[in-house]
Amino acid sequence: MSLKSEVRANLAANTAIPIDDDQLDEFMRCGQIAGVVLVVAAWFTGVAIVWMWRR
Repeated sequence: MSLKSEVRANLAANTAIPIDDDQLDEFMRCGQIAGVVLVVAAWFTGVAIVWMWRR
């Protein structure tokens, strides 16, 4: 089962809102962007902690 079909099945099971392929693509793209933002924020936090520790 592909990730797209798993997300579609999960949304269908948990919400009563129908979703088409374009909306699902946008939803998954937003999730990828949010993941990248979290990784970058964690990296900058780690750099800031190391920088403050070494001062």
